[in-house]
Amino acid sequence: MNAALRVSSLALSSSLICLLTWGCLVIGEEEKLANNDGEGCVEDSDCSSGNCTSYRLCAHSRCNCPGSTCTPGGEYADECKEGWLCSDEESIFDGVQEFFGGTPAKDQGYCHLPCTATCPEHYYCSGTTCVPDRDWVDPIVTLSWSGAISGDTSSDQTVSLEAGKSVSVSANATSPANISLEPYTWTIVKSTGERTQSTGPSVDFTLQDESYIRVELVVLDAEFNSSNVNVTFDRCLGAGSQCGYNGSGCCNDCNRDTDVCL
Repeated sequence: MNAALRVSSLALSSSLICLLTWGCLVIGEEEKLANNDGEGCVEDSDCSSGNCTSYRLCAHSRCNCPGSTCTPGGEYADECKEGWLCSDEESIFDGVQEFFGGTPAKDQGYCHLPCTATCPEHYYCSGTTCVPDRDWVDPIVTLSWSGAISGDTSSDQTVSLEAGKSVSVSANATSPANISLEPYTWTIVKSTGERTQSTGPSVDFTLQDESYIRVELVVLDAEFNSSNVNVTFDRCLGAGSQCGYNGSGCCNDCNRDTDVCL
């Protein structure tokens, strides 16, 4: 066998060995992420802990405390980012180990940031530890109404509406995490027990003989995070109507001399 052919054969053999063992594939190792516990994420691969939670924050890294047990306040550990401590937080596997007669490791825990530091975005202080706000990713919703009366709210509210008057209620919603939103779901609930559901940007109704009409809105995003806002429109009596018991029921006030709403 000539020298050139011998070299070629050796190269082919080496290539086959490399492919079988994966030892010679020099493609470049993927750079390991620096500890980014608690930061925003979309995919598991965005997190050094390998877990992007449903509320779009990187899960906290597991860690080992230096001693045989983790002290209540937490201890510094190599696995935790600067300023974070390793504390013996209960693992979901602890109960399983105890059930089968085992003892959960007392030197293992999770990295946490103490409240003595400034809690990061989407975190708040609970006790002595910064904990994630699991609801921060929920849609932000505002309801507004116009017609016989006008107003807006981002939380449940009750307002008065004159009998026989009409109102249009519309919604505005955004996702803090830029997740696409599903069509808005509305439910109109009347004091008579009647319920009507619909989807779309708004709903219209007229308050007649019902004592109230409640407009319920649910906003859901593509990852099933949701928010809801309810507005109840209580029936009141307009000017010229006969006042209710002891002058009650008027949208404004009652002329007690004539017993007529103002």
